[in-house]
Amino acid sequence: MEEPVGAATERVASYKTHLDAMHKAYGQARWASWLALWINAVLTVGKLVAGLLGNSLSLVSDAINSIGDMVTTSGVLLGMRISAWPATAKHPYGFSRVEAVIGLYLAMALAGAGVWIGREGLLQLHRPESPPEWYTLLVAAAVVVIKESLYQYKIRVARRLQSQALKAAAWDHRSDAIAGTAVLIGIALSRWGYWWGDGAATLVVAGTIIWAGLSLMHGNISELLDSQADVAFLQEIREAARGAAGVAAIDKVFVRKAGLEYLVDLHVEVDPNLNVERAHEIAHEVQEAIQRALPHIHSILVHIEPHRPERHAEGGPQGEDSTG
Repeated sequence: MEEPVGAATERVASYKTHLDAMHKAYGQARWASWLALWINAVLTVGKLVAGLLGNSLSLVSDAINSIGDMVTTSGVLLGMRISAWPATAKHPYGFSRVEAVIGLYLAMALAGAGVWIGREGLLQLHRPESPPEWYTLLVAAAVVVIKESLYQYKIRVARRLQSQALKAAAWDHRSDAIAGTAVLIGIALSRWGYWWGDGAATLVVAGTIIWAGLSLMHGNISELLDSQADVAFLQEIREAARGAAGVAAIDKVFVRKAGLEYLVDLHVEVDPNLNVERAHEIAHEVQEAIQRALPHIHSILVHIEPHRPERHAEGGPQGEDSTG
């Protein structure tokens, strides 16, 4: 039997809504990343010149940190570009995971840079040097203000798009602001006669970079290992699925994240007396209902099961609140 024209049209509309949402999401993510890339480029030059001319190792270390940020952001942009490629026969789920793969390698490089900077900071603590120039204070203060502003902007975009990579990049800006504050204090201490201040600030910058790298590694590894989505998001999916006609209950829900998109597998219970054709229609209606409510979901696999009220009454592991 051929599918009704109205159902087919609605299905196409749902998929178009998904494509439009993802096009907009990737556009916003790329804009946020490009903005951060150019600002970091300016900050890198400013901190490097001021640190070298002004005799501040902590400021030079912070400039290296900004170079790491630029490399990370470039990797995120590359990952987003590849993630947006259409699915192929060999890669039916698309290339969204590329973002997490690139992010993992960049995170390891970032943590390695932090270890090297920490070594330089320890060496400086054993060799007293003349204090940094006064203008290094102004550069350090400007870095703190700019980096905190970047954090506030990017974290809002990351939360709206549910992007792990952008969220990690936002927190990287926050860690940069904290490191910049340490640099500011360290330079001030050095100029007030505490020669170890700049070296101590360098160690704080190193610790911040290592922490940022390890945090980014954790987030990307979790995504690559298919960690389950949070409870609130699972509930949104359940509510959307319940809105489809013919759904008696929702059993299991599994959600995997891939870049800015999600892949969903769920078990839907229907009247056991329905024929296969009607059960198949309900499965499509569930897919459309979820994708209309949550356009960032890329793939939805619906498994149909017969509804057994007594199973839910017993509150067993397959009950209404089960996620796995």
